[in-house]
Amino acid sequence: MDEFADVCYMVVANADSDEAEETLSHIAGSLAAWTSEDLLNDCYVHVYPAGWAKSLLRLGAGAPLRAEDSVVSHVVFSSEHEDASVRSAAVWAMVYTAWPEFKEAMVRLARTDPDPQVAREAQLALEQLTESGVIEP
Repeated sequence: MDEFADVCYMVVANADSDEAEETLSHIAGSLAAWTSEDLLNDCYVHVYPAGWAKSLLRLGAGAPLRAEDSVVSHVVFSSEHEDASVRSAAVWAMVYTAWPEFKEAMVRLARTDPDPQVAREAQLALEQLTESGVIEP
């Protein structure tokens, strides 16, 4: 249970990508698993900031290992929301995915977000992802 995102999920990892895919397929066939498309569709039904933020955290936590354009677009769009809690959730969705495609949005948030907490979170996320090699300096 991920208490921050308030969602239960499983991570499947294996050096052999075929083996990982087979295991993931078995799990998805046995459990009621949300696909990326399901997670993204859930984001579109929330218009109020609290629901929008929560759906972003689920989307980040449940995103695939490789970037999907539709997910990147929605998270970046959300990072420009007027509500600071939605922008903060977008930062954390970027952290969960750990995709280099979010570098530009994170830099923008770290440098220009009007909420100091969101800017700080974005800066820390940027530093962490740079140190781990996900994002190039």
